[in-house]
Amino acid sequence: MTSFKSIDTPGPRVIVVDSINSLDNGGIMQIDFYSDGKFDHTVILVDKATLKFAQHTSNIYRYYQDYIGAKRYFNPYYFREIE
Repeated sequence: MTSFKSIDTPGPRVIVVDSINSLDNGGIMQIDFYSDGKFDHTVILVDKATLKFAQHTSNIYRYYQDYIGAKRYFNPYYFREIE
C-alpha cells in the first residue's frame, strides 16, 4: 500500500502519517510486537475520540494503550478496483 503505483495499477492507496493523532477513523495501524522490523498485526481505528480499534484476532475491540510494540499509521484515501 505504501509503494508507488501508477494510475493504472489496481489496489489501495494510503497516506503514511507520523502519529496516532493524525490517524482518521477507518485508518490503519500496524504493530511490530517484537520491535524486529516485521509488522505482526494490523488493526482499524473505529473511534478516534477513544482510540478504539477493531481487530479480527480475536474478534474484539481494543484500545491504543493495549497494543505494545513499534507502530506505523496509514490513512486510506483511494482504492482502485481490479477489473
